[in-house]
Amino acid sequence: MSRDNVKIKRAQKLFWDSSNYQSLCDTHHSSTKQRMEKRNEAIGCDVNGMPYGGHWSKK
Repeated sequence: MSRDNVKIKRAQKLFWDSSNYQSLCDTHHSSTKQRMEKRNEAIGCDVNGMPYGGHWSKK
């Protein structure tokens, strides 16, 4: 299995795990999503819970 397939499997497992869900109000959901789309970058956490993208990746 390729590394990409392993990453996809891991992401799918996290996506469907209801204990991993985070609720957001419409305003925060939309603003974060729009920011990600405008910058063409992902913002979130990796499988270990470490943040990536956004201001975390800036030095």
